[in-house]
Amino acid sequence: MTRIAPSSFQNEGGLLSALLRKAAETTSDIGPQFVHYSQKLNELEFRYSEGRFHLAVLGQFKHGKSTLLNALAGEPILPVGVVPLTAAPTFIRFGESPKIKVQYQGNCEADEVAGHSVKERNAYLAGFVTEAGNPQNRLGVAEVQVELPSPIWPAVSC
Repeated sequence: MTRIAPSSFQNEGGLLSALLRKAAETTSDIGPQFVHYSQKLNELEFRYSEGRFHLAVLGQFKHGKSTLLNALAGEPILPVGVVPLTAAPTFIRFGESPKIKVQYQGNCEADEVAGHSVKERNAYLAGFVTEAGNPQNRLGVAEVQVELPSPIWPAVSC
């Protein structure tokens, strides 16, 4: 886990926490289809209060982002190909055992798959996060969480 060092902005942290809590409350009041986002704002405020953060990997299409993350993970969990692939936000974090959790927009219950071979997990994931498996996000995926017991994730994920 990476921690942010205390800074001169520490006094402003209370204000940011209060704003995140208010945003979560307001978002949940809008309607049931926004409950997921309210939960994410609450999680963000909690992580912020503990000094934890996400590391985003951004870049142009077809420049090796998934390949890099696969190398860090030590297995080809994320799909790679010759055309742009990622159709839904995908988060990788440490887990005691391999698991993929698909969170849908609205109040739909999440799908979760644990174990299986790397090839099976990769194929399952591709059905939700690739343009071929989920064109224009027709399945309404809000995000996908991948948990792996890879030794690198405890050092960089939250």
